Amino acid sequence: YKIKFAEKIVVIKRANINRIGIGKQMVLKRVLNGPPNFHRLNLSPPKQRIEYDPVGLYRRLVASPLYDKINRQWNWSMRNDQELKDSNSYATAQLLGALVLAQFDKEAAEEVYERLKETPLYDKERGQWNWRITESRELKWSDRLAFAQLLGVLVLAQFDKEAAKKAYRKLQMSCLYDIKRGQWKWSMREDQMLKDSTRYAGDQLLGVLVLAQFDKEAAKTAYEKLKETRLYDEERGQWNTKIDEDQVPTDLSRHAGDQLLGVLVLAQFDKEAARTAYEKLKLTPLYDEKRRVWNEFMTEGQTSASSERRATDQLLAVLVEFTLQEKEEVVGFANDELPLPEVFEPLEVKRTGS
Repeated sequence: YKIKFAEKIVVIKRANINRIGIGKQMVLKRVLNGPPNFHRLNLSPPKQRIEYDPVGLYRRLVASPLYDKINRQWNWSMRNDQELKDSNSYATAQLLGALVLAQFDKEAAEEVYERLKETPLYDKERGQWNWRITESRELKWSDRLAFAQLLGVLVLAQFDKEAAKKAYRKLQMSCLYDIKRGQWKWSMREDQMLKDSTRYAGDQLLGVLVLAQFDKEAAKTAYEKLKETRLYDEERGQWNTKIDEDQVPTDLSRHAGDQLLGVLVLAQFDKEAARTAYEKLKLTPLYDEKRRVWNEFMTEGQTSASSERRATDQLLAVLVEFTLQEKEEVVGFANDELPLPEVFEPLEVKRTGS
């Protein structure tokens, strides 16, 4: 056999293979035995690092019709053509806005939070959040939704964890909480009487996220227990909208906000699994890849059902990307170093009179 080694032709008989060096033996045997078995080799490309852009997402969101730059508050929703649909002010959107702002500037976020407490959205006497006010700041709906109260606790935790823990315990003593099942009911009236005992996935997931601020192990237990209910579609790894008091599903549609909250909760315990879940979610009709925004919901069969774009869903997506990014980039909740976007500088307080 004629084999080329270092520009020299070596002629060798098969019987004399064992007389040459080990290195040359290996090369020669590869030639004699044919090509290697590529099926045994790991030829898959190295796993690419996913780049998240919460700052870019936030800037785009503030520049959209979802943000009212004059009143400095979040509108409720816009259509898929980016035209404003609902300009009412909901407690959940304003509180989520404060939570996102806390990632850029905690001091500015606390100022926004305190300013919110001066609006009709907040019941100072009871320390609770009303559901909605009009664009002109008139109280429109005074029901107390579990989601808004829990979100208020989560925002407070960014500035005062002990006060937030007390507010959380107090909320658990209200009729909004089912102590036996460890679940949150949808809403109560202003007089503190239960109005709707429906169990929404978003409320339960937000409850776990709030609990994780104070007790990570208890939150993980609550999360695993929640996945055993019929709110969770184990096959797809998605969350149904709601179940009734008897734990029977009453809406199997999949809302973007619920799925994003699910990713946020999962990230508290397994960030890599949360990254995978998030990327998988972006492949569904819930996500508009071209505009980088989230549609309101899709059906159980994964077909698009509503292309309305809610501020709450977009804000949750910013939080998800903050939480999932690598530590050396920007650490998740309540980062103190990331500069405030120019659109928010300076954050002035409106003054009346001379």
